[in-house]
Amino acid sequence: MSQRSSNGLASHQTSPEQQRRIATPVSTPSLKTGQTPCGDCALKDWIAILSECLEEVENRVRPLYRTPQAAEDVSSGAGGDRTRRIDFEAEEAIISVLKHNDVSCTLVSEEIGILKLGSNSEVTVITDPIDGTVNAIMGIPIFGPLIAVASGSSLNSVIAGGAMQLPSGDLYLAERGCGATLNGKDLITRASLPLERAVIGLDPRPPRIPAPLRTDNLLRRLRHTRHLGANGIEICFVASGLYDAFIDTRGALRVTDIAASSLILKEAGGLIVSPEGAKVDAVIDPKSTLSLVAACDQRICGQILELLR
Repeated sequence: MSQRSSNGLASHQTSPEQQRRIATPVSTPSLKTGQTPCGDCALKDWIAILSECLEEVENRVRPLYRTPQAAEDVSSGAGGDRTRRIDFEAEEAIISVLKHNDVSCTLVSEEIGILKLGSNSEVTVITDPIDGTVNAIMGIPIFGPLIAVASGSSLNSVIAGGAMQLPSGDLYLAERGCGATLNGKDLITRASLPLERAVIGLDPRPPRIPAPLRTDNLLRRLRHTRHLGANGIEICFVASGLYDAFIDTRGALRVTDIAASSLILKEAGGLIVSPEGAKVDAVIDPKSTLSLVAACDQRICGQILELLR
């Protein structure tokens, strides 16, 4: 059962099963028949490992939330932003869990950059340790860790992903071909609302490079736009039905922000395309960026794409 702590974050009691998992490295096969992952992918229960990573981030970050220490400047992150104490502690939590479970991988993180763990790096683990760092520092309750596992070097090779909206404790998990869950229950996108009633997440910042795509026509039709400062978490909101869609046309959205959330949305029944309607893919790298339209169904996705043209 979740309880509310004095700093506003959800507090979870550790069950006997969670204690056993923390004490014992996970090595149970998890992928369904027909998938052909690399060696280390086939030997790990990635959902269990990602869950443990997210829970450990929560444990380490909770004491920092709404404290001056959270904002302490630690270093310059690989993604271009400053790494704050809360980012650093979240990343350290993830690394410690991966090491505890004997995961050999290439870790691609928005903070540390690229780090080799173990002797066999066929697996790639992609993370933004805290999506929405400014929110976390300022006490705005929309932020959390994102983590995914890929069998290759591109976004479309992601096989498992997890995200946690830390202030609420909501835990999103997905495995390719196996569906998505929210707090342990099957997660399926809802049908979209009519465009004039739809809730649309939209990053309003200007693009890095001037582009012909414009949001003016779209904005004239929308009545309920939102931008909460945590793009990866907001894509998860599309999966859970809080949003109908999320749009970012800046060409500046990092792969580390969407590796987990894009799989969660797709496994829940939604879709992610470029603003031109093409398939979205990118090299897994801390500096890889892209634009996208994330939608709960094809109907609203088509309406958005038409208005972006």
